[in-house]
Amino acid sequence: MQEVALKVLANLSYSSDRVRHKIVQDDFSSGRCLQKALGSNPRCEQILCNAACLVANLATSPNDQGGLQEVMELSGNLLQAGPSNTEFLSHLVRAMANFAHFRQNAERLIYFVSAVVSKCLRSQIVAVHVHALRFLLSLLAALPSRTAKLLMSEGAEEVLEGLGTVPGLMEAIHSTLLVQASDKAKPL
Repeated sequence: MQEVALKVLANLSYSSDRVRHKIVQDDFSSGRCLQKALGSNPRCEQILCNAACLVANLATSPNDQGGLQEVMELSGNLLQAGPSNTEFLSHLVRAMANFAHFRQNAERLIYFVSAVVSKCLRSQIVAVHVHALRFLLSLLAALPSRTAKLLMSEGAEEVLEGLGTVPGLMEAIHSTLLVQASDKAKPL
């Protein structure tokens, strides 16, 4: 029953910010069921996968970041534990990347850089690798000095290599840089 309910909620959370907000409100008023599901140790791994998928979708909601702080930290802790289920890992790192998109979460997420580098950035699963890059780039934007220092000891090489392998990313960066300093100039 819990597996199906979480799957339905995860599918609903895919639709709009209004629906995501309502799910967060209802979860809060009903005793933090999502946190309990994610923090449980069910026999059925699909319960954790569906709960993590739901959290990752809810993490995109700009107005609900404050109400999701506990599941954000729980997601990071679960990621640190190194889940063996690849679907679960994919949803957890997607959740972390979505949370990292909001600067107000950076101070709490910085402590998960090592886990994201070791468990996700080095993953052969493309989606896991890309979400790890999203997470790290968001933290670099929010906390550049602290994130850079951590990456220097944890895996700056993998980050740079990873950036070079994402199709279209270098072209987008190049275009953005050209807005700041043109590749053509008139003599002074």
